[in-house]
Amino acid sequence: MTEFLSPEFSIYRQFDGSRPVLAVADLKLVREVLVKEFPSFTDRRISHLLSDIDVLKSMLFVLAGEEWKQMRSVLSPCFTPGKIKRVVNIIKECGRTTAENFRTAAKSGKPIQVKKFYVAYAMDVIASAAFSVQLDSYNDPKNKFFQSAEKAFSTYFNIKYAFHRKYKIKKIFRFLAYFNMCEYPLHTTLLYTTTHPDSRDKNLRFAVWMGVRRNFIEQKRKKIFIQV
Repeated sequence: MTEFLSPEFSIYRQFDGSRPVLAVADLKLVREVLVKEFPSFTDRRISHLLSDIDVLKSMLFVLAGEEWKQMRSVLSPCFTPGKIKRVVNIIKECGRTTAENFRTAAKSGKPIQVKKFYVAYAMDVIASAAFSVQLDSYNDPKNKFFQSAEKAFSTYFNIKYAFHRKYKIKKIFRFLAYFNMCEYPLHTTLLYTTTHPDSRDKNLRFAVWMGVRRNFIEQKRKKIFIQV
């Protein structure tokens, strides 16, 4: 793969399973695709995987064509440069907490599982930036938010077996959806935010999240008004 990233291989072809893919590594062409011609590349590579699941097929990464363009136009105001810069400070704060946890673990001189640190870091970022909940998931792994997330993303089904046994991927995702293996317990998150007013009302995270919600609601109201 390293040789493919050299100037001699700025554009090359490969296969994702049996699907041909054109990979682009030329920076100018990447900028052309992702910025100038971005509206022309609406369909994601995974859209066909979840297209038969009622709940998941409405996600931005699964939508295609005009539906994708409409959804992206609604969500774009939520990710302005100003709001992203404010979220960066939240990410840095979680990073400092993780670094301190690393230092504390290093002093013990015992072997550590690095994955646990980064899982906790990722969960802290999501909880802080999206739900205005300040956590330290590494030192408090029993908090309801972290436990609910672990339940949502854990499964006894190993998807690698599906490719080895040549199962159809659509059937696999329908199977997972049928048994609610990807269901996220939202009520637990809402309960946690309402029982922690200090982390919800007195910091910038809550303002950022409320701004995202407000923009989404306003756009949704406009759409309803036009339809009426």
